[in-house]
Amino acid sequence: MYHTGIIRLITEAGALPLYDLSYGGFTKSFYVPAYRMFVASLSLISGTDPATTAALATIAFGVAAAAAIYLLGREIGGEWVGVCAAFLFVLSPEITIYTIRPFPEVLGIPLMLLAFYFVVKQRLGLAIIASVLTALTHQTTAVVLGAVLLVYGLLARDKKSFVALACAAAAYFAWQLVSLNSLDILSMRQIALKESGAITLSHIERIGAFALLFAPFALPAIARDWKKHAMTLSFLVATLLLAKNDWFGIGIFNDRLFTYFAIAAVLVGAIGLAEIWKALEATEWK
Repeated sequence: MYHTGIIRLITEAGALPLYDLSYGGFTKSFYVPAYRMFVASLSLISGTDPATTAALATIAFGVAAAAAIYLLGREIGGEWVGVCAAFLFVLSPEITIYTIRPFPEVLGIPLMLLAFYFVVKQRLGLAIIASVLTALTHQTTAVVLGAVLLVYGLLARDKKSFVALACAAAAYFAWQLVSLNSLDILSMRQIALKESGAITLSHIERIGAFALLFAPFALPAIARDWKKHAMTLSFLVATLLLAKNDWFGIGIFNDRLFTYFAIAAVLVGAIGLAEIWKALEATEWK
């Protein structure tokens, strides 16, 4: 009820609270506002209790996330990859954790996936809008967005990716300057306290049995045409490095960042499943 409690405060006061409920309520609000403001607006417009609105919005955002990864998969590998991506996405226990609870991630994830989709489609204006909204919805998702866009821009030599990244970063730092009167990210409480959880074998299993089973079958297709799958590779590499940032002595949000690696793994699994399906279709059965 944490985020829903803030949403209720917004509907009652008509404005964002200056201080957050975290750490005893004496910390300036460090959460970006888009998720809370959007759900609070829906509550006010519909006249529905904030808790009910947040629950219904979670369902809608979860559906939107499945639709977004379908679009991204379709753009990367065709119709079957899109369908398989949506199928494996909704079967993943790890991803389900963040599509059934009223957390900012539930809106950040579909926005992030749409940003990747528009970047691949070379729709710069829409990519910028989706990237900026992601940055103003959830910080951790914004970090993943930035890392993937950076790797993709370097791998695919795509300048539009860098433009979307720069706009998202500018939007976030503008918010932090207004909210915290500082651009110092390292002093934020969650980072200063190094909130994290170790990644274990159970995390790997929560990616989903089918995604893990089919992922190896994607490797030949990706190797044959890595440029076509540059976004998939960027997504996978960037999220792996983020989720295992303890390798670099950072050790922050490992378990939370792993969720995004699971989404990338689902995309790889979808490519593998589509490859198997195409091979079966091409087989002449006697």
